[in-house]
Amino acid sequence: MTATPFIHRNLPRLLLQAREAVMAHTRPSLREHGLSDQQWRVLRVLGEHAHDPAGIETGRVAREAYLLGPSLTGVLSRMERDGLIERGRCPQDA
Repeated sequence: MTATPFIHRNLPRLLLQAREAVMAHTRPSLREHGLSDQQWRVLRVLGEHAHDPAGIETGRVAREAYLLGPSLTGVLSRMERDGLIERGRCPQDA
C-alpha cells in the first residue's frame, strides 16, 4: 500500500478513510448483534451519560453521535421498537 502524501486539502478525505478503516473491523461485530453504525453511536453516547438520572436530551445525543435530528428520530424510534432503549418525556418540556 502506498502512503498518501499529507496535503491539507486532503485532510477530510484522509479522515474519512481512517474512519472507514476502523469501522471495517467494527462493523462485522455490530452486524452480529443486529446494530447499525448509527445505533452503535447512539448507544455509545447513552452509555457515556448513563450516570445522569435525568437522562440526556435528544439534541445532545444528535450532536454527540454526529447525527442529524431527523435521522436520529428514526434511529431512536427503531431502537425503542426493538427494545434497545426506553424514552421518556422531560417534565419541563412543553
